[in-house]
Amino acid sequence: MDGDFWRDWDVSAWVNGFEIVLWTVMAAIALHPRFQQRYSYRRFNLPLAAAFGAFALSDYLELHTGAWHRPWPLALLKGGCVVAIGGAFALLLRPRKDTGRVAGRAEDDNEAGA
Repeated sequence: MDGDFWRDWDVSAWVNGFEIVLWTVMAAIALHPRFQQRYSYRRFNLPLAAAFGAFALSDYLELHTGAWHRPWPLALLKGGCVVAIGGAFALLLRPRKDTGRVAGRAEDDNEAGA
């Protein structure tokens, strides 16, 4: 790797680098067994991890293209990731119809079943 690579980074490049790490860690957390045990909606873990991973990839591409909207498929990828992540969290955190408790929390699910 060229020694000038890091010196050429500006603030936006550092932020994108941080976001790459952040979304990769979030994907790993979504795949971690403890997270899967804590939340009863396990079917969302893999799609959520994939969305976080795709968001990390989009930040990597943004780092190399210099803009989130160039090329235009990058903007579509980022928009799709935001919709997928937001939708998964909305489904995880919505109240259950029968109890009014948050459906994604295993403690609430266990109490409702008891």
